[in-house]
Order: sequence, then structure tokens, then C-alpha cells
Amino acid sequence: MGIQSERTLLFIFLSLAICLEGCKEEKDAITEQKTNNKSTEFVDPRDGTTYNTVKIGNQVWMAENLRYKAPNSWCYDDNQSNCDIHGRLYSWSDAMSACPDGWSLPSNTDFETLKQFIQEKIGSPNVGTALKAKNFGEGEENAIPGTNQFGFNALASGDRVGKKYQFMNKTTYFWSATDEDDTHAYDWILSASQESFDHGNIKYSLKNNFFSVRCIHGSAAKEETSKEGVMTDERDGEIYKIVKIGNQTWMAENLRFKAKGSSCANGNCKEYGRLYPYSKNLCPRGWHIPSDQEWKFLMKYAEKNSSDADAALRSKNWKKHSYSVWLGGDDETVKQTIPSGTDEFGFNALSIKYHAYREGNDLIKPGAAFWSSDRSKYEDFNNEDGSGFFYCQNWHSLGWETNDACEDASCSNFEHYSCGFSPDEISVRCIKN
Repeated sequence: MGIQSERTLLFIFLSLAICLEGCKEEKDAITEQKTNNKSTEFVDPRDGTTYNTVKIGNQVWMAENLRYKAPNSWCYDDNQSNCDIHGRLYSWSDAMSACPDGWSLPSNTDFETLKQFIQEKIGSPNVGTALKAKNFGEGEENAIPGTNQFGFNALASGDRVGKKYQFMNKTTYFWSATDEDDTHAYDWILSASQESFDHGNIKYSLKNNFFSVRCIHGSAAKEETSKEGVMTDERDGEIYKIVKIGNQTWMAENLRFKAKGSSCANGNCKEYGRLYPYSKNLCPRGWHIPSDQEWKFLMKYAEKNSSDADAALRSKNWKKHSYSVWLGGDDETVKQTIPSGTDEFGFNALSIKYHAYREGNDLIKPGAAFWSSDRSKYEDFNNEDGSGFFYCQNWHSLGWETNDACEDASCSNFEHYSCGFSPDEISVRCIKN
């Protein structure tokens, strides 16, 4: 055999070896994926119904909507064949007790864990596409097909509101065990035309709506009341304490970024942060100025989990001030003493002095005041552009109250304001995206 032939054979052997090793690696990768998303079956002992289940990360989920016939549950369009495919639709109270022993209705924390695991695996925020079945929304205009990459196999099962069935093949709503108040609870949404998996524009729904149920193995994860950490603003290297309150993550300090037009609060930027004229781009990347809805969620959470929500958000180092309070008529200077807070959730709101304007009066106010990202629209037929309207940036206050319903200066509340009582520069608390 010549030298050329020997070289040819050597090349062939080396190529086969490389191919075999590559095939082995590919096979190992596929095996690992199947192991991580291991599909098994579970039989509900109450009615003998068999469900596919799937392990995603460290969680085990039913890979089908629950079909157990609870007293107040329904088949879409009152058609049993829809129950066979899409499962039943439950009110929130029935959903809370509908899962079989050893399983539970998932909390927001459970859904967030699922979402975060998939985001990390696919390297994209488009979690909804990975959760949706391949025929989710099939035939619908602008439908984005699912990949069912993790075996969750979500179907577009619609809902029932009152006596009306709607959104079959368009949307699905999964109840969460996390409720907002006596009449509202959270739901998680998948839509044929969207790639996201979240609460939607309105984060919670009436408990007497009827949505689908996906059970998770074990007890629902408890909502974390507060979990502290730190973050670094890459723009200037400033380090901030952060805190998780419910399912929101907040800066636990006022923003200190030196933006144009800002000034140090109480003459001490390090302790009190800076005061800013409103700008939507003040917060660092990955954070934003909270909306009215996000501020209201924080207060509702504090009201639900504390006997004094206002005090629970105020710092233990809250300062005492005297200031001019508007009481529905002439201005008066009234001594107001707001006691130090309990800071139960680590929000650590501090009292600062700032200017506010009410019906032409320039008042120096103390308290915590924070910008909202929302604006309000008011009629004003004398404004410069002749449109008949003007806009004011909304803001929220803590530690004092100037409503007409407040008969003296001892009131303390977390309140929303807009036009008619406007500050020029106030604090910014950023919330995580």
C-alpha cells in the first residue's frame, strides 16, 4: 500500500472518530434535556383521571389542565368534549381546593420560578412561546406558534366571566394561589398573539371569574415578604440596598444619580438621595420609575401584612417636622408630629423637605414624596396650546395627608396626587423591571 493510500485511510479513521464523538455529545445533550423535562403519569384517586406530568427545573407540574369536577366548575360552552381536552374552568375559591392530595394551586412565586428557569435556559424573555403547545391558537390571525419546548403543553382554553364563555383558541388564564384582596386574585396569561407569560395589563382578576388550573406537586411556595440584597448602578458605581416586597423588587434607598437639574435632599445626598424634576430615564438599566399601579400594589401589600401600613414603610429614623398644611381654606402653620416608622418590609422611606404648589401657594413640605411614571389629564381651556387640556405628572406621598377629609394635621397616609398640588423636585425610588 502506498504512502498516499495510508494517508487516505488515516484521514477516514480520524473523521469517523470525530463524528462518533460529536454524535455522542449530541446524544448526551438530548438525554440531559429529556431527563430535565421528564414526563410521567399521575392518576387522581378521586375520579381515576390520568394526567401527564413534567419536571421543569426543580418543579413538577401537571402537563394538562385539571379536569376534576368541583361543585362550581364548568366545561367551556357547557360541552363535555371541551373538558376532555381543555380541562374545567374554576372560580378562585374552588381552584384553591381543587388539586388532589400532594398537589396544590401554584402561587406567584411558583410561576415566577418557572418563568425564570425557562428564561435562563432559552436565553430569551419569550417564555410564553416555550410553554405553549404547538397548536396553541392554530388558525388565529397573528398567532405565534408554541414550541412546547419543556413539555408544559399549554392550550388556548379561554375563560368564563359571569355566564359568558370567551377567548377559546385565543388565550388561557391560569389561577394563582396568590390573592390581592377579598375579591381579587392573580392569574397568569398566555395569548396566541403574544410571546410573554405574565399577569397582563391588569395583574389580578375577580375571584368569581372562571379560569384554568395547573397543579404543581407539593405545597405552593410561600410569598417572600422581604428579601434584601444590593445592586450597583453601572453609570456611576453607586451601590444601593434593594428589597423584595411581595413579588416586587425595590431600591431600599432614594436614587443618588447626579442628573441634570437635581439637588441633594436635606443637603445630604448620601443619606437622603437627590431631588429630581421628573424624567422617565432617571433609573439605571433594568429598573424604572414605578407606575401608579405599582405604588398601589406596594401599599395594598403593606396594608394586608401590617397593622399600620404607613409606619411599616417609614424608616425607623423618620424625622419630625412642622409645616404649613392646607385644610380646605386658608393656609395655617400646624405642628405635625409623625412618629418614627417600624420599617417592617425594609422599604426605609425617609422624610425630606421639598417645595410643593397648591392653588398658587408655594409650600415647604416634609415627608416622603416619590415620582410616578403616570400622568393625569385635566381640562384647562386657557392653556397655551389651545388644546383645552394640560397634563401633570403623578406622584405619591408618605407620612402626611392633606385631604379635605383630614380634620386635623395628625393624619398619616400613603397617598396619590397629581395636578392641583404639584412639586417641582422630589425623590425617586426605582423598581426592578
